[in-house]
Amino acid sequence: MDWAGPPERQRQSKKEELENMLTKSVGITFGIAALLLGLAFSMVVSSSPGIVSAATRLEARLAGPTLASGKARFEMRNDRVLFTTEVEDVEQADGTGSVRVLNGATEVLSAPLAIAGGFADLNLDTRLGDTVPSMAAGFSVEVRDGNGALILTGTLQPD
Repeated sequence: MDWAGPPERQRQSKKEELENMLTKSVGITFGIAALLLGLAFSMVVSSSPGIVSAATRLEARLAGPTLASGKARFEMRNDRVLFTTEVEDVEQADGTGSVRVLNGATEVLSAPLAIAGGFADLNLDTRLGDTVPSMAAGFSVEVRDGNGALILTGTLQPD
């Protein structure tokens, strides 16, 4: 017969055993909950139209009725979101134009664009505190002059 010691020690051993079992089951429960939450989130993101994955690159070649040309780029990474627009050969006097991103008729982004010497760059980066909305393939990008006239346009597509 195996002797387990005095009753007080037996109760302490049982208590420790129960505490260990409880700790393990709580850990397993939290692990399963985290797994299910991650799975549910990935299902929502992948089934929602217009939402892009964490490693998305979209680009639009911008063209218009003049010699001006350019490109727009949207990039979503795990740690930041970027949107850039570069234009060149703009035949407008130096000044301020604008960049607009549209999802159909809905404006997603509107930002001023400083045009100097026929060139302009817009660089938005969430790491620098800029707000960059989510974008998807099929969104259109417009560059307009200071009077609101359309200079360039293009459609974001997977890079």
